[in-house]
Amino acid sequence: MVLTTLPVPFPISQITHQTGRPITDGLMFLNRLHPIAFGQRHWNGISGYLFLAPPEELGGDFGNHLVFFWESNGTNYVFSLHGWEPLTRAAATLHSLIDMIQPAQPRDSPPLAACHAIAG
Repeated sequence: MVLTTLPVPFPISQITHQTGRPITDGLMFLNRLHPIAFGQRHWNGISGYLFLAPPEELGGDFGNHLVFFWESNGTNYVFSLHGWEPLTRAAATLHSLIDMIQPAQPRDSPPLAACHAIAG
């Protein structure tokens, strides 16, 4: 499983400009030269794109990964896991993991008095 801001080894436009096909079992067994786009998804309030990366020799670190990609405030994010068959179950698992993402909470700064006490 990977959650990263690292770039994927192929143009993301291959994913975002496609309508996408339904997720079906058996796709892991295909000889894939390019990512298979499954279209836009809205999971846990996050709008992103789901795709199956090509095998390792073409997909790099994301080879054979089922990938959810999104952009937020100018930063691209990738959450992926290595795919397996049945692929529909792998997609359901990825969806469940995305549903567990919690937004970062701002850290409260210590009261000014505590800062003075620490600084001495």
